[in-house]
Amino acid sequence: MVGAAGRSDVALPNFLNRSVIFLGEPSAGKRDRTLLLDRFEFPAWELEKKPETLERIKQSISLPAGLLIWPDELEVLLAEQFAAASEYVYGHSFWERVRQGSRIALYAYLLETRHYLAAASSRMAPSIRPAIGLSPLSLLLSQHLLEEWDHQKFFSEALKVIGCDEILVSTARPIPATLEWIHTTRAIGYRSALSAAVCSGFMEYSSNETSAVRGWHSMLVEMGLIPEAANQAIIGHLETDLEFEHSENWRRAIHLHGPVTPGTAAELLNDVATISEMIFRWLSALQLGVSGTIVCGIQVLSEERILTREPQGHCSLDVSCFDGSPVWSAALQDLVNWGIGAESAASRAVAGLAYTFGHRYADLRSVQNSLSTLIGDTVDDFGTKTKADFCVPSSVMEDLKSWLRAIDGHRLWDSMSEPSSEALVIGYILENYHYLASATGHISAAVASCTNSSVRVQLIEHLRDELDHCDLLRTKLSEVEGISDPTLLRPLPTTVAFVGFLQTVAAQDWRAYILVSAFLQLSLSECRADRRNAFFYEAVIRNNSGVAPLLSTIWTHDEIDGALDHDSKPIERLRSLMQTERLSPESYKLAGLAPALSWSFLDGILSQYTDGRGSVLHRVGWHVC
Repeated sequence: MVGAAGRSDVALPNFLNRSVIFLGEPSAGKRDRTLLLDRFEFPAWELEKKPETLERIKQSISLPAGLLIWPDELEVLLAEQFAAASEYVYGHSFWERVRQGSRIALYAYLLETRHYLAAASSRMAPSIRPAIGLSPLSLLLSQHLLEEWDHQKFFSEALKVIGCDEILVSTARPIPATLEWIHTTRAIGYRSALSAAVCSGFMEYSSNETSAVRGWHSMLVEMGLIPEAANQAIIGHLETDLEFEHSENWRRAIHLHGPVTPGTAAELLNDVATISEMIFRWLSALQLGVSGTIVCGIQVLSEERILTREPQGHCSLDVSCFDGSPVWSAALQDLVNWGIGAESAASRAVAGLAYTFGHRYADLRSVQNSLSTLIGDTVDDFGTKTKADFCVPSSVMEDLKSWLRAIDGHRLWDSMSEPSSEALVIGYILENYHYLASATGHISAAVASCTNSSVRVQLIEHLRDELDHCDLLRTKLSEVEGISDPTLLRPLPTTVAFVGFLQTVAAQDWRAYILVSAFLQLSLSECRADRRNAFFYEAVIRNNSGVAPLLSTIWTHDEIDGALDHDSKPIERLRSLMQTERLSPESYKLAGLAPALSWSFLDGILSQYTDGRGSVLHRVGWHVC
């Protein structure tokens, strides 16, 4: 076993909270990231070199089949996972960076938290199940929504105090990691009301440490990071949550629900882990990306009165989490989320503002100002604006091809082609397995919502074709050493966000879903057309021959996809749609989120699976034995 310093001669403590394993940051002075089990750190290679370590941890998070788990028992399990997940989230170096006086990091936190809270109603409402009657759990969730829906006002006020115009703040686009967090929580809410309540409980969990939280806020003012008035606005959010006792809602929810099966309990516990991993990734983006610089840019725009005129239909609760226009290149999303590729502070600021306000392109061009002109030029360089004729299927398909810039230039492809990338390839196949295994969920949702009979029949055919494609990947994944059952390995939060978006857009707007499915198919057909997929697979296998059988599964899937003539199906569906109606700009904007969340899907893989096979094996989740 291993100890907190990564030594292999220290026994695993018996007093740890039961938890999944988290992938943390590198230890001080080291390059490789460590694994975290509650308060216990150890190197990722431990899971590969010493299978008994993984086996012991797996046993600790297995639940016996057959017996129901009662609320008191479930409360103990969740409290342990909450404590371990809190150790993980609040151990992130972001918090230390703020303590050391980083105003930029704090600014990023203020803006992106505002965006996340502005989406509260959209995140929380999916958990309230449509049914006849009012169940106690639905009542609790409804009350929580009504108490939480406008809490963005606290952070909006704090941003106003530091010189950010309210119109600019409310029309700013969230960074990729914040979009991921919003859509991850939406996905969990749509799937399970109880999971939504439990995950919300985890996110409110820290408010129990009132003295520590108040001390944190006092420190912000004492260090001169924000004015007292801004700090008081944020404290107003804390006080409101404490008044409503939101930190206790998860306990109320599990007792209102009653006993659960072991399978449901495992799902709840894994969802808590997913949310904590999403928050950890979000904190990394706040620390490394350009969100804090964006706030400084908003301060400048506010002083210059640029983009401060209220847009038509504006609401203070606006948050651009359902508008993917313009579609951004992979390079710009890299820069915004991780700060990659910025040559100077000025380039970070301009690129960040272009991303943030690119959807207000007409307003940017209407202002005679050198800064707005520079931002507009950057939008032209990195963004793809809609040019399609919504009445012409071929025009729409050409426009959708331009969206591929969001994924074609992703760093994942080069990284997978490098030597010693076996773990990255395994992770890529694993996340694609989770994606393919979820196909029936979003295709069926589109079938259910579709009002065009011709399109519905084509979707049913698509469902038949995709029904069991995931088995190609599952079979080979099961043969990888240490992976006996890939269903036990938890999907990344970025995969949950991506798949969740597909499922919710299918249920919400089937026309937008037709556009999304066409874009996703183009990501395959365009590569097949010039054999880029074959060149890529050959390069990966040449440098990582040990994973050739595994990678061949996704290559085979591509060939099956081509044999089924899927490349011609998207335009057929568009033609059937346009015979009776016209695509709306609203559907197009919603569909435009697919490239952004596709980028996130790929980026999650690259961020996760680069520390050897331990970074794959640690994905084991709570399960039933």
